[in-house]
Amino acid sequence: MGCDGGGLASLAAPVFVDVFADRVALAVAVCDDVRDLLERKRFDLLDFIPATPVPIVGAYIDIDMVVGPRSPIAPMAIDSFKRRWRVMSAECRLFYQT
Repeated sequence: MGCDGGGLASLAAPVFVDVFADRVALAVAVCDDVRDLLERKRFDLLDFIPATPVPIVGAYIDIDMVVGPRSPIAPMAIDSFKRRWRVMSAECRLFYQT
């Protein structure tokens, strides 16, 4: 920030999506929709400072890998709750101009 390098820099970050539903089938169906969205692979990075968000030129988010749905690791005490809980995760990388 504030440097005049002009190159492309990147920052890696994990993303997690927790899905809770009344039934396991519904949780899995929502996870399928989440997977479809994440597998688009590239999203524009938006600037939310203006009243209407606009894409930032030369900045985007790249999705490297989508994992799930899977059941979370949780204590046995919440086993009935855990059955309706699914987790999706993705490896993301933010690219931006320096």
